[in-house]
Amino acid sequence: MAVIQTAGLSKRYQDKWAVDHLNLRVEQGDIYGFIGSNGEGKSTALKLVCGLASPAQGKVRISDCPVQDTVARRRVGVLIEQAGLYPDLSGRKNLILYAGLLGLDSPERQVTVGCWAGPL
Repeated sequence: MAVIQTAGLSKRYQDKWAVDHLNLRVEQGDIYGFIGSNGEGKSTALKLVCGLASPAQGKVRISDCPVQDTVARRRVGVLIEQAGLYPDLSGRKNLILYAGLLGLDSPERQVTVGCWAGPL
């Protein structure tokens, strides 16, 4: 099942298309990244996918729900442009802090941080 799916997703700012008919399907466990120069629509695409911007056309579905659905939005977390981390806290402590802000029960038990030593 696709956890993120877009169809014909487009966004226009005045006379320029920032995102033009993006069709994307991300399956559970997949890792995606957007690569490109400044001004090529990476941040705009992410804002559209998580519902922070409205598309000129096209659709976004999160876990088979429209991105406007409150259940879908609760499943999405995004940091666009700059990581919103506290540099004096460890990665695990940052995750526990944000899990608590999201209202998770017992974030200390639920947050696990693994280490992966494979190639990038």
